[in-house]
Amino acid sequence: MIDLPQKALKRRAGELAKAAGEVTNENSRALLLFYAAECGLKAIYMARNVLRTTSSSHSARAATYFVHRLDELIVELKIPASTIAPRPASCVFAGKAVPVGELNQVWRYGGTLEDQPAVLKWLEILVAYVKKELS
Repeated sequence: MIDLPQKALKRRAGELAKAAGEVTNENSRALLLFYAAECGLKAIYMARNVLRTTSSSHSARAATYFVHRLDELIVELKIPASTIAPRPASCVFAGKAVPVGELNQVWRYGGTLEDQPAVLKWLEILVAYVKKELS
C-alpha cells in the first residue's frame, strides 16, 4: 500500500470533489465523490490523531486500516448523523446489499444502485462536510 502524508489526502479530496462537479456521467461522478469523501475523511482522521502518513500509527490505528470503509471512518470520527445525514438505509445492486466500503466497485465497473440518487446525495453532503472541516 502506498504511504502518503495527510497533506496529500487533503489536496486530493479537493481535486476529486472538483472533478466530480465537472463530469456528466453519473457513475463517474459517484466514484469521484466516493474517493473525495474517503480521502477527506482519512485526512481529518489523520489530523485529529496526529498521524503524519497513512500508515503511521500509535494509540490510533493507521488510516490505511479503514481501506474504503467510509461508514467506519464516520463512526471513528464521531460525526453525528445530523451533521452529514444518515446514509441511505440500503445500498442495493442487482438485488443484493452492498457494504458502503464496496460501493466504489459498483461504480468502477459501471453498475447502478437501486437507490443511486439517495446515495449520491449522501456522498455530496459528506463531501461538503469534508470540505468545511479541511478548510
